[in-house]
Amino acid sequence: MNVWYLSDLHLDTLSSREVSERVGELLVCGRCNDWLIIAGDVGRVSDIVDLLSKVSPCYSKVFFVFGNHDYYDIQPSTKTYKKIIKEVKEKTSALGNVFILDNKVVTVDGITIAGSTNWYSLEENYSKAWWSSMSNDYTYVHPEGYLGSNLHSIEDTTFLESIKEDVDILITHIPPIHFKNNYFEPNEAFIKPLSLMFKSKYWVCGHQHFLEDSEYNGSRLLSNPMGYVGEVEDFTLRSFKV
Repeated sequence: MNVWYLSDLHLDTLSSREVSERVGELLVCGRCNDWLIIAGDVGRVSDIVDLLSKVSPCYSKVFFVFGNHDYYDIQPSTKTYKKIIKEVKEKTSALGNVFILDNKVVTVDGITIAGSTNWYSLEENYSKAWWSSMSNDYTYVHPEGYLGSNLHSIEDTTFLESIKEDVDILITHIPPIHFKNNYFEPNEAFIKPLSLMFKSKYWVCGHQHFLEDSEYNGSRLLSNPMGYVGEVEDFTLRSFKV
């Protein structure tokens, strides 16, 4: 079985035509026995719900984890990231083959999948300063400051580090390393290392907008972002077999 994977569609930044083009990349006949992984950063709640509704009939199973941009809201004081998770779950509850993995482990057809945003932790001064002055995560997700953001990280880290049994597929939006092709300076807002008690055969992530296919602590670490318009050249939906 093919497991197709991608991340970082950022549909909320696109025109209607561009959204149709990006979503059309996923609506391919002949994949009704395959799985699809969406490793975060789709857009607003309406973008996420619309995308999951469209891809659900095309794949046997669909797995989604929230990215940092999926928690954005125009009025962050009225809609926290937890409310956004709840709203997406409620609006996709009728899609029986769609799995929203917000700190959750599921076993489907004998294959175990774990999923989390894996929200980052800000410890060193450069990353804290960059985050508070440059990152929309501060503006739209954690306007209370980096201490609140770090509490979010503790929630995700506690879940992931509590898993004791090996999993077949781990899905996190935020990766554990700085990707080898990423030419930007390392920043804690784009990396979250973990001390895992389990092994995963495949680890699918996103967030850094660079392709990745490497070995990491016994896992095959994979990232396949669409990115912003003009950012990732020659995007194609990629897959691995389970």
